[in-house]
Amino acid sequence: MNIETLVSLIAIALVLFGVFFYFFYKPAKNVTKEFPRIVFFTAVFIAGFMLNWIGGSRFYSEGRSPREIIKIGSAVITTLQMFVLNAGMDRIESLSIGNLFYGIACVLCYVAAVICTVLLAVHLFFKSLWNTLSLFSLIRSSKKTWIIVGKGVHQETLLKGLTPDQQSNTIIIPNETNEKEKKEYIGRGFLVINGKFNAGMLKKAKFFNSKETTLKETVLIAISEDDVENLEIARTITEHLKTLSDSAHDKLRFSARIMYTNIERVEHFKFSEGAGGRIQFFNPHEITARTFLFDNPIAKFIPPERIDTEKALLIGGFDFLHVFIGFGKINREFLKQSIAANQILGMDYHALVIDKDIKDSQSSFMNQCGGIFAGREERDSGKYFPAPQEEYRIEFMECSALSKEMYDTVISRVKDADASSVIVSLGDVQLSAETAMEFRQRCYEDGITEGIHIFVRADEHSPIVAVDVLNGDAKIKIEPFGFEDAILALDHIEDRYMDILAKHISANYAGTGIMEQPEKMEELINLKWCKITNFDRESNFSAALSIRIKLNMMGFDLVYDKPEIQDASEEFRRVYGFEQAKKLREAEEMERDAEGKIANTIRNNLARLEHQRWNAFHLAKGWMPMPKDRVTAAARKDALTKQHACITTFEGLDELTKLQAELKCKDNPNLDYPTTLKKIDTMHYDCDLMDCLEDNLKSTKYRIVKLGADSGIFEHPCGTMA
Repeated sequence: MNIETLVSLIAIALVLFGVFFYFFYKPAKNVTKEFPRIVFFTAVFIAGFMLNWIGGSRFYSEGRSPREIIKIGSAVITTLQMFVLNAGMDRIESLSIGNLFYGIACVLCYVAAVICTVLLAVHLFFKSLWNTLSLFSLIRSSKKTWIIVGKGVHQETLLKGLTPDQQSNTIIIPNETNEKEKKEYIGRGFLVINGKFNAGMLKKAKFFNSKETTLKETVLIAISEDDVENLEIARTITEHLKTLSDSAHDKLRFSARIMYTNIERVEHFKFSEGAGGRIQFFNPHEITARTFLFDNPIAKFIPPERIDTEKALLIGGFDFLHVFIGFGKINREFLKQSIAANQILGMDYHALVIDKDIKDSQSSFMNQCGGIFAGREERDSGKYFPAPQEEYRIEFMECSALSKEMYDTVISRVKDADASSVIVSLGDVQLSAETAMEFRQRCYEDGITEGIHIFVRADEHSPIVAVDVLNGDAKIKIEPFGFEDAILALDHIEDRYMDILAKHISANYAGTGIMEQPEKMEELINLKWCKITNFDRESNFSAALSIRIKLNMMGFDLVYDKPEIQDASEEFRRVYGFEQAKKLREAEEMERDAEGKIANTIRNNLARLEHQRWNAFHLAKGWMPMPKDRVTAAARKDALTKQHACITTFEGLDELTKLQAELKCKDNPNLDYPTTLKKIDTMHYDCDLMDCLEDNLKSTKYRIVKLGADSGIFEHPCGTMA
């Protein structure tokens, strides 16, 4: 093989490599789109230089040969001319005729250079045209498409976390007309529809056309920093969906996720019920709190010797103190979520909340969670059904997080408690981290080294919250949490991992018969989930949060995607008494002692705990107990006044059931009292969560294991670690 053939083959290989790299290489996250272009140009240029250098050498060998530097310069100039549509064939014609491979290499290199030039011209001067053509191609493809509406910090975090495949199938609607920003988005590899969002955009782009979208799934995410703007987008989508026929609605594979950060009342979301479940709302602060609470169940802070795993009860009393330093959006959400999630039978919910200028935030929170702060005096009279013995002891303190008074107060309260968690979230990452480290130092000085757990909120990764900086050799560890790049990810927003558990819980509670029809299980579950209200979805999320706590109280735990850890489902079934529970579930009964009282069994105690959580969830959502004299034969709740008679103890539920049965039989003397009593009974609903746990875990990567089998570490898909 002569030198011309060898160089030609190398040049062909380089050109083919450059072409394939440009068109098929998928850059990793945060890798610029310029990289494939640079590789393509470099490969073609090197190939062209080699061919022109060989061609020039033969050309000069037929006449006078100049210096070597002139040959190299001439080869560079001739190669650059290829990129401006000048092949320079007059100099290499003789060698092309004599060597087939050289001719093929020259043609390939010239064509590749032209393509490279055209692509560069389009990138520099015809971005809008390229964007339009790409939109046309994506709309008519069967690929799943994401549409991101709005702009801001949250949007930027979401965009940075996209995979290459997600990025190429993502359309951005900035919700305003800005040509400069449009070009910037296109330059980063996104497709853009410029202007204010309206239903016509989606309809024109075929995303609302049922015939076009039968095989195409589309997810819209409204992620503006303005809640009102996002609600307006949701309302626009809802109004259009209402105009579709039932058949068109069923074919449509479109859904929307709408972000909010400041809205508290569920009335703002009620209009979306007309969208047939295609619109769901999410709060990034709420997701952060839920993720943290699921990764850090309160039972893991209680010493094992203080838990009777045979009864799922505490041994003696236990005082766990929640300390919130800072009362911004994150800690407000933490307080609200933890009130329901961190319930343990026989243990009060105890919290201390500290911030400067806290009065307005405190008043707002107490109004929203009115049931939590209602006095017990009237409830302990005969007007209401019995109130649980567990209380809500929440204290608000107006104080600077930097003051000595704050440190002294928290240290004093921590000393008095059996165990404590301190969550520092002051808005500024550096301030939060340094406050947490200063508090740890005070703990050392006061001899507190056990039963204290410190967490610091960090919205992004930085050297300030690096593990080696925060902890080093410290005995008391400070754990960062709440990284937004883990929370604001497409997979998480669109189908949060905890959604799976919540959906299954909803289906079992609603009695859709998923165990009887396993082949239709997911279809039934998703159908039910789409039809329930936003409040009911939140209730099921709250139930999902409590699963690890209930398992911990039995001596078990939940792990995610860890096949190397031995499954303990069989032992769980034995400890729980699954066979007996199955019989009781089918009969819709509770196990009782000889006197007819609810028996002290592990199943009953976990059901009590579930009802206690349900009570706390409703109270934190502003619901109140219903007076006995307002209960009727047909109703035990009033959504208008937000009163519910089931906000009581298990014994109170017994009393409520008997009262309603008596009222029904009084209205209709033909009814049989024992049969009516059984039909009205609600306590068996509280058993569903643990009775159906294994079925709820079937289509997930969650598995039941022995507590401690995972060394107390739970890695959640969202990226946080407990």
